[in-house]
Amino acid sequence: PITVDTPGGTAASLANFVVLIPPTNDQFAIAQLISGNNGSVSGANTDATKESGEPNHAGSAGGRSVWYRWIAPASGAWVFNTRGSAVDTLMAVYTGNAVNALTLVASNDDSGAETASCVAFNAVSGQEYRIAVDSVGASSGTLVLNWSFLGNAPVICDFTPAEGGIFSTVTIKGFNFENVTAVQFNGVNSPSFVTDSSQ
Repeated sequence: PITVDTPGGTAASLANFVVLIPPTNDQFAIAQLISGNNGSVSGANTDATKESGEPNHAGSAGGRSVWYRWIAPASGAWVFNTRGSAVDTLMAVYTGNAVNALTLVASNDDSGAETASCVAFNAVSGQEYRIAVDSVGASSGTLVLNWSFLGNAPVICDFTPAEGGIFSTVTIKGFNFENVTAVQFNGVNSPSFVTDSSQ
């Protein structure tokens, strides 16, 4: 509650003022350091904010972003995703030293399982990357960020539709799809498939 004292007495508010405590990695300048060839970190974007000059991640306004800082331990293909998050996430990977002067490397909204985001990109060893995780409609809740080194291994980020009958056409989105030798559904080979591109 808020009180105001005067010589004539004291007034107290009927409602309480709520003190918001943002996560420690709310700001670009204090991004959480992550490291290693693979890993997973969890946190939340409750009371997180969007900074002045901060870009719209994955083309969406968002509003509750948190930041991570990662230095690539090796050159090659890497994948980051937000599987396990409780909110509909947005994700973007950047290079740059200021929140208003970033170069986009990769971004995604809902390319992973359900409302998770998934990006894959070729990183350069020793390069620092900034990863922003935000939420659609500025929703708040638990966030999970996972990452791993791909090398030349394929990764599936998404497929549509989620269900269908036999002989349904399914579009698979991912990374490292060069020279595909088989596509399987629950271990059963698809009788045919077409590769449109490597991603």
